[in-house]
Amino acid sequence: MNALYAKTVRTGHKNFKSVIHEPKRVFESYSEDEVFKKIIKESKNNLLSGYLQKRFEEYKEIGFPVFRRINLNRPDFKAGNFGKPCGSNTISDIDEQGIELIKKYDFEGTDRKYLLMAELFSNCGYYIKTQDDQDAGIIKLWYDDTSIFENSLFSLKPGSKAVIIRQISGNYSDKLRSGVIRAIIEHNAELVLINIIKTAKTDSISESGYFSLSDNSRLKVIELSAGQGKFVSNYVYSMDGKNSVLRAAPMFMGSDESVSDIFHTVKFNAPAAIGVLEAKGVLKDRSSCIFRGTLDISKGAFDADGKESSFTLSLSPHVRMQTIPGLLVAENKVNASHAATLGSISEDKLYYMMNRGFSKAQAKKLISMGIFDELTEALDSYDKDIAQETVDYVYSNI
Repeated sequence: MNALYAKTVRTGHKNFKSVIHEPKRVFESYSEDEVFKKIIKESKNNLLSGYLQKRFEEYKEIGFPVFRRINLNRPDFKAGNFGKPCGSNTISDIDEQGIELIKKYDFEGTDRKYLLMAELFSNCGYYIKTQDDQDAGIIKLWYDDTSIFENSLFSLKPGSKAVIIRQISGNYSDKLRSGVIRAIIEHNAELVLINIIKTAKTDSISESGYFSLSDNSRLKVIELSAGQGKFVSNYVYSMDGKNSVLRAAPMFMGSDESVSDIFHTVKFNAPAAIGVLEAKGVLKDRSSCIFRGTLDISKGAFDADGKESSFTLSLSPHVRMQTIPGLLVAENKVNASHAATLGSISEDKLYYMMNRGFSKAQAKKLISMGIFDELTEALDSYDKDIAQETVDYVYSNI
């Protein structure tokens, strides 16, 4: 089945075409047919059922990817509690308009197999839709170790605004958690999305996200991925409207032998869009991280302003950090830049802190905490309890 969906990276330029690595794929059965039949049978939403049945045909034709950089766990479909809704505003209540948005904003994700898996077997997905000019306030979404598959859609109507805080904090015990989120931000609307993702040592988490910004819309994404497990993410920000503004701040904290593969792409498709992608993180022990940040400026997106940077603080000589910046520019009248830095804590800073009564370990922790100031300050303005819990978690794990 030749499905049409948005690819993460533009592969062609004039008469040239990029060579894209296709991962080896393994075809294995995990009783998906049995579980899927049960989901369809129990579904009370005919619109959603019809859509999913078509997607299942594509899913069966794709094998599980074998990534070169990270080895994710295999899924456990029977572990999902499909009969228990994750709260109000669930994807099971999606309407025709929501289905059309999912179809329109179809994309690749971390891998097409994982994206389809999250949609088909979603046991904890949300459908949040605002009204015109509505202030939806602060919406808090929490996921535990039973929230294995997520398919969520956030639809912000013109002039509306919302703050969504997602907390993924579960011990998935050798299972794969696969999630996909879409956010459609219409003209003059504003979304702040904060993701707090904690991984235990045996966890594997895949996060796919697609964000479409219309004229004069605003989007801020602040994300913390932290812990000892495996984490792979792929976020695409499509600047589809003129004067749209994006700030994306992916943050990571690795310990033990954790592995992270983080990929964020900003696609400039309209004039005078502003996109800032600023990644920061701390690595210790034998943890590793790959960060790929790409600015993709299409022809006609004149006066685009794109900035991409990354900074990693190393607390151990055994950590591994790889930064792969990318600039794809098809328009002349633009500003675009990228930068990457890897550093350690200077002896002068440690000496300064230790002279004020802190031990060396405390000094390292306090200096490292500064990397996450944007996250903790944002959380403190929305929910002080979540902010304090996050500060305590980061401090205890650095």
